[in-house]
Parts: sequence; C-alpha cells; structure tokens
Amino acid sequence: MLTLKGIRYILYIAEFIALISAVYSFKRSAPIQQKTLPLYFLFIVFAEYVGRYFDNARLLDYTRNWYAYFVIPIEFLFFYWFLWRHFAGQKTRLWIAVGSVLFMLSLVMEWLVFYDTTTTFISLSYTMGNLILLIFILMYFNGLVHSKRILNFTNELEFWICSGLLLFYLCTFPFFGLYNYFLEKFPDEFRTYYVVMLLLNILMYAIFSFGMIWTRRK
Repeated sequence: MLTLKGIRYILYIAEFIALISAVYSFKRSAPIQQKTLPLYFLFIVFAEYVGRYFDNARLLDYTRNWYAYFVIPIEFLFFYWFLWRHFAGQKTRLWIAVGSVLFMLSLVMEWLVFYDTTTTFISLSYTMGNLILLIFILMYFNGLVHSKRILNFTNELEFWICSGLLLFYLCTFPFFGLYNYFLEKFPDEFRTYYVVMLLLNILMYAIFSFGMIWTRRK
C-alpha cells in the first residue's frame, strides 16, 4: 500500500512529466499563453524542490510562507493571465483583471491582519483565489459551449488545462477552506482528505500532460 510519502513522490513525477510534455508540445506558432507553459511547469518543479528542502530541514514556517505567499499566488496569477490571454473581449478581460486585484488584496490583508505563526494553512487568500479562478474557468466553458469551437473542443489546449483545473480546485475547495478546522478537530478524516487532495493533484497534472501531447499531435 502506498504511503503518504510515496503519493507525494508520484505527484512530483506527475509534475515533472507535465514539464516534459510542455517542452515536447512547444510550438513557435502557438499563442503566448501556451508557449509559457514550459516555464510555468519548470517553476512548479523548482518550487517543490525548495519546499522539500524546507520540510527536510524542519523549517515549517519557511515551508508555509513559501507556498502561501509565493508559490500559490504565482499559480493563481499565472492561470488568471492564461485565461486573460485566451479571452478576446475587453469586458471579460476587465473582469479577470478585477479578480486578480481582489485576490492580491486578500493576500495582502491576510498577511497584514490575519497572519498567525501558529496557523498551519492560510485559508483566506487561497479560498478567494480558488473562487475567482473557478468563476473564470466556468466563463471559459460557457464561451466554449456557445461557440463553434465546441465541435473540436478536444483539439483546444485550453480545454484540457481548464478541465484539470476545474477537477482539482472545485473538488478541493471545501478541504482547503476548512483545512485548519479539519486538522484540529478531525485529524483522521483530515489525513484521508489530504490523500484525496494529492490524488486529485496528480490527476490534474496527468490531464495537463495528456492534453498537451494530444493537441501537439493534432
């Protein structure tokens, strides 16, 4: 039976495979948001390496702050920008810009007002960033369904990226929002949910990889 550590290593492998897939599927003629995917996945692999270093050194505050105030914000902002580049309409782009600002304000407020060194996970800005991203993803799918692109949706890389994001961020929304509560009140259930979260993360990167390879072949 796989241990928690073993599942984490599978996640690291899935992230690395996504990096290789992004490099393999790179096209000079692709939109700029697609051409930056190799850099994004390279950042993810690097971020995990640094996070493991902090964990092994038992620098728990460094680990939390590294992810909460650097890695996670970059993840959200990158996909906000990814979808901003996809949408051509100025009104939609304006909403994405507003959402990005709201997320950054929640992050700053969390740091200035709610920062607590005894808190395991910083839920406020993550919940805000998650909700905003889900709204943008649903906007993408709504536009896809009501356009001729739906006839060949599997050939659109944004479809695979948004599908992976929707699966992970929608299914883990309650878990991360109540992360500290579950950890304190229901530690056994928390471990189960944590494993499910890791598996969903692995599946998300698998969808990314499949989508990049599939659309490259097409």
